[in-house]
Amino acid sequence: MSGALPDSCIVKAKLIGSVEEASRHRAQWRDLVAQASEANICYTPWMLLPAWAHLGEKGVVLWVGEGEGGRWDAVVPLVPRREGGRGPVMWETWVHAHAFLGTPLVRAGEERAFWATLGQWLEEEGGLLSTFKGVQVSLDGPVANAWKTHLQETARPAFVSGRWQRATLTQGRTAEAYLDEVVSAKKRKNLAKQEKKLQEAGPLQFDRWKEGEAVAPWVDAFLTMEHGGWKGREGTSLRSQPAAEAFFRAMADEGAKEGGLWLQRLRAGETTVAMTCDLLVGGVGFAFKVAYDEAFRQCSPGYMLEINNIRTFLEEKPALWMDSCAAPDHPVVNDLWLSRREIGVLYMGQKGWVGHGLMRVRAWAIQRKQAKKAALQQEAAKGTSEISN
Repeated sequence: MSGALPDSCIVKAKLIGSVEEASRHRAQWRDLVAQASEANICYTPWMLLPAWAHLGEKGVVLWVGEGEGGRWDAVVPLVPRREGGRGPVMWETWVHAHAFLGTPLVRAGEERAFWATLGQWLEEEGGLLSTFKGVQVSLDGPVANAWKTHLQETARPAFVSGRWQRATLTQGRTAEAYLDEVVSAKKRKNLAKQEKKLQEAGPLQFDRWKEGEAVAPWVDAFLTMEHGGWKGREGTSLRSQPAAEAFFRAMADEGAKEGGLWLQRLRAGETTVAMTCDLLVGGVGFAFKVAYDEAFRQCSPGYMLEINNIRTFLEEKPALWMDSCAAPDHPVVNDLWLSRREIGVLYMGQKGWVGHGLMRVRAWAIQRKQAKKAALQQEAAKGTSEISN
């Protein structure tokens, strides 16, 4: 199909239906990652391909916006869904259980062309009355801004559902000045006591995986530590799910080769008591996974490592800013990470009165569902309050 904008570099859209086929285009994909207007680690080849291979669900495809000469100008994995198994197809950005961002990967300067091409693809090839659903999309970046402009220019039906704020960490202050603000005097005093207690197991040492070092021992240690805690008991640890473990190992191996792996740990003597796995791409960091040894829980080793991670980030500047990838109500992260980004779910339909009608019905159904959920939560909270009283 032809691009929707005369001056667009995107000349056609195509679907790639397998990991093997997508793997053959690593060069074009890497070039797009390097030139993307917004970084999204989840849609880099070294994270998405292992996820697709080990966690992929039926129907996942890679939507690619191609420019002249086969250059990749946009990439987004999609999965077709139908409400109740019936009705028009809704092409949803694929965000698996270990992903946290669904913003399409778009070459800088091609944001408007991406939305125009995607909209036209929906109408010509996406299926009768098909819609697009962007899950966990950044709402305050150039891709979403171009979406808003596209809607103004085309009067295409669309809406946003489920906005929330996610904690981020940005450069611009010294580590000491920043930590003085976010860690109270009372907390510092308590932390000093916990450090003294932890030192009974041996001298405390913070270190991280370095390029050229074998990554497998670090991955093994992380998987063992996470599995030994509450996630292991609940069956949600990476090791308790063979496919998730295989994904993590492959992703870490690829990430190490690409220079995007940032593994850190806290040791007390010869014992590792806490670890974090963060990821880097395009000048942005993403806090991916954290684990700690519950035998030392009273000493808060995870909190100690988080404080050190903030200090390292602000002193060594491995990225311009960092996404916590945390839930909106995460108590520790929200206290320590002061900046915010807006995340949400966006919907876009086909032009015409039928498309507009369908989107109005969809928006109404979502609002009704959210209202029912809120009412149930209020009722549950009321019941808990009555019991506690």
